[in-house]
Amino acid sequence: MYQGVVNSNSVTFFGVPVLPPGAKAWRAFRVTNVRVNAHLLAAVFASPVQAAIVITGNTSMAISNSTPTVGYVMNALSASADRSNFSQYSSQTKTSASALTFSENFGTAFKTRVSAPSNNLYAGQINNPVQNVPGAIYNSESNFVFPIGGTQVAGLADFGPRLKATFNNIPAGVRVFVSTANVNNNGSPIVVPSPVGGSQANAIPTGYAVLVNGESTNDGDDGGGAFPAVTATDTGPGSVPIAEVNVSSGTGNAVWEVVNTNPNTIESFKFAVYVTYSANFAQNSPPLATSTVNLSFAATSTTGDAADAGSPLPRFDTSSRSALPAFTVCNAQSCLSILQTHIGNFTQGQSNAIYAVTVSNQVGANPTSGTVTVTETVPLGLTLVSMSGNGWACTPNTCTRNDTIAGGAAYPAIAVAVNVAAEAPSQLTNQVTVSGGGSLAAISNDPTAVINPSLPVLGIAKTHSSFFMQGQPGAAYTVTVSNQAGAGPTSGTVTVTETLPSGLTLVLMYGPGWACAGNTCTRSDTLAGGASYPAVSVLVNVAANAASPQVNAVSVSGGGAADANTTDPAIIGGGSQLTCTTNVTLTPSLRGEGFTEQVGDIAISCTSGTVLSPGSAIPSVNLTISYNTAVTSRLLPTAGNPATNYVSEALLLIDEPGSGLPGYGPSLPQILCTTPLTGCPAYVGAVAGLTLGTAVSSGATPAPNVYQGISVQNRPVARFAPLISKDIAVLSR
Repeated sequence: MYQGVVNSNSVTFFGVPVLPPGAKAWRAFRVTNVRVNAHLLAAVFASPVQAAIVITGNTSMAISNSTPTVGYVMNALSASADRSNFSQYSSQTKTSASALTFSENFGTAFKTRVSAPSNNLYAGQINNPVQNVPGAIYNSESNFVFPIGGTQVAGLADFGPRLKATFNNIPAGVRVFVSTANVNNNGSPIVVPSPVGGSQANAIPTGYAVLVNGESTNDGDDGGGAFPAVTATDTGPGSVPIAEVNVSSGTGNAVWEVVNTNPNTIESFKFAVYVTYSANFAQNSPPLATSTVNLSFAATSTTGDAADAGSPLPRFDTSSRSALPAFTVCNAQSCLSILQTHIGNFTQGQSNAIYAVTVSNQVGANPTSGTVTVTETVPLGLTLVSMSGNGWACTPNTCTRNDTIAGGAAYPAIAVAVNVAAEAPSQLTNQVTVSGGGSLAAISNDPTAVINPSLPVLGIAKTHSSFFMQGQPGAAYTVTVSNQAGAGPTSGTVTVTETLPSGLTLVLMYGPGWACAGNTCTRSDTLAGGASYPAVSVLVNVAANAASPQVNAVSVSGGGAADANTTDPAIIGGGSQLTCTTNVTLTPSLRGEGFTEQVGDIAISCTSGTVLSPGSAIPSVNLTISYNTAVTSRLLPTAGNPATNYVSEALLLIDEPGSGLPGYGPSLPQILCTTPLTGCPAYVGAVAGLTLGTAVSSGATPAPNVYQGISVQNRPVARFAPLISKDIAVLSR
């Protein structure tokens, strides 16, 4: 195991020994625990995080696919705010003023803190799936808690992402309250998980976030960085638990921490805002004003500086979030508000889905005067069909009327019919505005979940065991076709097609229920959502001169679903040249707002080469991986050295089963590194200074042959490393 040295957008592992695989027939190097500044790549559409591998030293390694994609960056957050109007003529007591909505743009944008994964208070994720496990979709941002205290695991965050609202221009005399947890779309209290933050609640459709006492914390070095929750001091309409926002000079903040979230669904968190004030029009109290709100992931640092071990995490960007209107205090003219709602979920391809829009005048406000106009702004994925309502004159996207309503009254509702596109995203936000009538404009946003109705979604997977050898007959692949959970059943013929590389020759394809001929297999029986067909076995002969790797491709088509395909690179042993290929088993979605987002592991698997003679010097290389953005893996402090020379939590593991490759040890990673992405606490020292560089152990479990390097100027030094015998079996490790 080697710790990397971070320099700008690269991480380098110095002095890595390179032994031919020998009897093992393969050698695996896995680069893990690398975090990058995703914000630099943020865009509307997914942007790849590209890695480039360079090998230098006294031996060579021929690497195919030396520029793998290790992740995709997306803007994770969509945010909106409803706006209400209030009158100087009417006092308010905990009256609904706004609804703040944070929506994730992909299923794992919201995460949780992880302290001791279980169904205990604030314990985080477990089996849903577990965070920071190779192959899982739920990689957590690192906190690298160090030294390890209590039940905290090194490398896991001990606080969840925070959702921040910054209120601006709050008029004097106006008190602002917010819900201490997210609320349902209709403003009612959400069901509180029991226990809050326990793992079992992470499987329910609606996540849970709690109001906390701030956005700043230490980085967990003392073993505890979780925020205390704010206790509700009152209740709002519908018995919603609320707490008052501390306002100073017209500005106040509210921060909620995500403590439960389901990574398998796209969620929205809505928080209620209420106002209280005593109205006195004669004294211009409260003064006329429009209050705004900035919505963002809460940031503890905007520098992304990873060199400082005391710099708090996680780090999010806030600069791109413009202010949104929250509520307005009107004068004695009319004071209109608007509310838009819908029932249930919409469905892809649905016709005439309905929103209901209601315009009302604030209690105590003057009657409206002149034309009142309601304007629909539908998002991409929806097409406006019609707008209609009793007494309203409607054109394609507007409805108007000129009759008067008094303060405290409402116009008849408007029905808005829309068609949902067949490819509509899973989360949409429809917006409607009211203007005119002698009032300032008001806005309502309605986040809408869109589900897939009944189309099948086929996937295909191909695997093989271990490695192939040059000249090997009957090497076997296994191909599995599955239908996504929740998708509709297949209909018609499903076809699997093999596409072999030049070094492989097809012998036979077969499988229960499949009709196979040449390089295709077909079947017409129905496959339900969440189910798989029996596997197809593919036998091939390996050419005597086959290069390594051989990348075999397979596709599935038909059944009423879109085509799907996959590839499976096979390492080919034989010959004298050490040849390697790369594989990224996971390409996670990274939050574009994050400065420290974890990328997928890179597994470098090598075969062939000539076994060294006993007593021969072991060649070594420096392995540098450069990324198209800054590397922000947490750096570990060592006394007396500049920060640019610190080693980091980025790790390289040799012949470690977590790489997903066969041929060594048990099916799970070694006991000394049970979850490598958590920082391998058994390998990484928990103290700084001269003790770095000596053999590391974790508790009563020794970790022999594992030595941490200490940085000395431009050289990493491992102290007191023992000499080993010339036994070939030992050298091959």
